[in-house]
Amino acid sequence: MKKILSYLNKLNILYNKLLFRDIDPKGIKFYLLEIETKKITFEWIENNIKEGDEYKLRHKLDKLYKKILGREIDKYGYLNYTNLINKQLLNLEQLEKDLYTSGEFISKKLNGIDKIF
Repeated sequence: MKKILSYLNKLNILYNKLLFRDIDPKGIKFYLLEIETKKITFEWIENNIKEGDEYKLRHKLDKLYKKILGREIDKYGYLNYTNLINKQLLNLEQLEKDLYTSGEFISKKLNGIDKIF
């Protein structure tokens, strides 16, 4: 039981690092059995997550944030924007416009912090 809790904790840490969220029941069911039977490693899981659509969207959002705001996307921005994108209420082009009109962008521009533009 301790081993399973340890695996689950490591999975949650990995998911939060890569996707800003806890592992879902589907992921637990798939990965725990495979880890326990030593069919996969945590390195394999990390690579598998990075090949997924959810991580690829995070990477695209990170690129936009770095380009426009000069920093990586934070957890709350990621969760908010992925929710809007997944519900088809926003696309990446609209997000880019939103970031260029954000208070953070305008504040940086007004304060002369424009090395990122």
